[in-house]
Amino acid sequence: MQLTFWGVRGSTPVPGPGTIRYGGNTPCVEVRGATGRIFLDAGTGLLAAARAEAAAGRPPRADTTVLISHTHWDHIQGLTLHPALYRAGGVLRVIGPSQGRVPLKATIERLLAPEYFPVGPEALAGRLDVAEVIEGRFEVNGFLVDAFRVHHGVVTFGYRILETTSGKSFIFITDNELGDGTASDLSAWREAMVRFVRDGDLMVHDAMWREQDWPGRRGWGHSTAGQAIELAQEAGVRQLTLYHYDPALDDDALDAYVALAAAAAADAGVSLAAAREGVTVTLE
Repeated sequence: MQLTFWGVRGSTPVPGPGTIRYGGNTPCVEVRGATGRIFLDAGTGLLAAARAEAAAGRPPRADTTVLISHTHWDHIQGLTLHPALYRAGGVLRVIGPSQGRVPLKATIERLLAPEYFPVGPEALAGRLDVAEVIEGRFEVNGFLVDAFRVHHGVVTFGYRILETTSGKSFIFITDNELGDGTASDLSAWREAMVRFVRDGDLMVHDAMWREQDWPGRRGWGHSTAGQAIELAQEAGVRQLTLYHYDPALDDDALDAYVALAAAAAADAGVSLAAAREGVTVTLE
């Protein structure tokens, strides 16, 4: 199983000379296995992936499948311009949770409303397929996926993805507020969170806030690197990768943040990495 990071930032894209090393696109991770591939989240990184395929001269795929964690703008803003929608025979499949009484299909189709986008569904040569999932296990393109609701205000899923041929498991948790530990009012949920990620081969986890920023960001739905490290240690996760960086932090600020996190992870006995756009990781 291979993972490629195409977007690692939260909230808004931040292209420019200050974000070259980590990248400026919003969330998207490509997962490839023996039986197929899926994308996780559809930020502007989804378009970066499509551009990279075109630049490499690869023929366009008949369909693209995207599993989204939730429908906040930075996780779906790459959908409307995806080339599969503008190619005859192209199919863009979007899978994820609904938001209460609002179906996922209705949320996605609103992106094409004239208030937000210059052309409507009638301009699409390809097809947009939307399917909802709930907590629990389902199958996508040969992967077994378990969905677990994380702590982010709106309905947001973390996903544990198992490639059955290798037995390797990859956990994707973005936009998740772990809080101040087991003493908080989220203690019961946290126990379930630990069970969900237990013994994962690789966990990619939200680390948007630096420790010094956290006191003013409680309730905003995100975590610090230290909180993610504590979870990984408690659950016996083999590799933790930090993700969903604050767009206010340039590369130099992220270098300092990651260095402090690496020291804390070493003290905790946790293997740590930091997601960077364009980097591919292989789970063997």
